[in-house]
Amino acid sequence: QHAVDAGSMAPPRRLDLLRDLRDDPSATSADLCLVAAEMAEIRLGNGSPDKAALSLYRDIRRLEARGGSPPPRLLVLLARAQRDQYRHETAIDLLRSALRLTDAADPLRGEALVLLGDAEAHRGRFEQALEAFDDATRDYPASPSMLAAIAGRGRMADALGDPERAVRDFEEVIRRLQRGDRHPDVSITLMEEILLDRFESALTQSETDHALALARLAGDLRPAEERSVRVNMARAVGAGQVAAEQEAQLGSSGEEDPTLDREEASRTIRGLHAEAGDAY
Repeated sequence: QHAVDAGSMAPPRRLDLLRDLRDDPSATSADLCLVAAEMAEIRLGNGSPDKAALSLYRDIRRLEARGGSPPPRLLVLLARAQRDQYRHETAIDLLRSALRLTDAADPLRGEALVLLGDAEAHRGRFEQALEAFDDATRDYPASPSMLAAIAGRGRMADALGDPERAVRDFEEVIRRLQRGDRHPDVSITLMEEILLDRFESALTQSETDHALALARLAGDLRPAEERSVRVNMARAVGAGQVAAEQEAQLGSSGEEDPTLDREEASRTIRGLHAEAGDAY
């Protein structure tokens, strides 16, 4: 209990205490499962998925030797370790096993579905990934993985050509990050990378309005004085590109076009130029 609760203790000391418990002859199967999970989470948090995976395989074998089946929590942690080593098919197999072993009401399924969606996305199976993220957000809204589920759903919606849904999901992720929600797979820095990657994709496909929306969202992640050069450059390029397109449209329209409010259009263009200048 001391090793589990001592969150402020240095990881090496916690690992020593957990090993002592694991090796204690009186340790129960429940103790072994708890120790295996805690040790894996420490190693994953330290960026050592290879060590986490090796330790989990050994601990699962110990539990199976006692006549038990692999606990779903350990399978999900092992899947995370495999995913972090880019072994996505192995991760998918482990996650499907974990989902078969868990009850429908178990919030662990939310984390398993998020990892499944991420692994499917890395394999290029975007529809299956979106389905997994959808299931996680719909069925496990109180799960600690909810933040990652919404972020993943937004990524897949954007990749599959649903920009409005993507922007809604990204806005919700930013709102949750700003209120303090956290997840190992979602941080302000990671969201910046996601939004800027999608910005570049939208710009390449001449979806300039959507590209500007993504650049603005990336800018919303931090106070103005803390934004990176890359984020500010994306905002400047996006606003400048949209302004140029609107100027071209304004120039090609007739002076007597009754559907166009030229004064309002000019005001919008000036605002875009100001936004671009501010970002530069």
